[in-house]
Amino acid sequence: MDVVIREATAADGPALADVERLSPLVTGESSLAIDRGDDYFAAARLMGEPTVLIAEIDGRAVGAYCGAPHPAMLGGVRRTMLYIHHARILPEFQDHGIGKKFGEYLHPKFRDTTDSLYWYISRDNAHSQA
Repeated sequence: MDVVIREATAADGPALADVERLSPLVTGESSLAIDRGDDYFAAARLMGEPTVLIAEIDGRAVGAYCGAPHPAMLGGVRRTMLYIHHARILPEFQDHGIGKKFGEYLHPKFRDTTDSLYWYISRDNAHSQA
């Protein structure tokens, strides 16, 4: 499977919104599908300097991954943290290393300007917890 990871453009908004709608957050017996409406990038723009990535296979969007740096105070020390958000992979393409490829693309971009990165993973998501 040839996966292409690249920075998303405004033209990718509808495809990214589809990925997010078709990859609900699952916690226990509940799931939540998010629909960002006509402007997929609206929420990311509120975060300052976001980088939005898209994963494609044969030109089809199969994943979305965003990162936004922000200042934080940890233990009385100013830090710059990279928040990973809106990370979704279509269910039929999960467990194929796409999440790792997203990280390999995004993290080097911020290696010299951030102190650490973080994201929220459901405790029910054993694969991502690993």
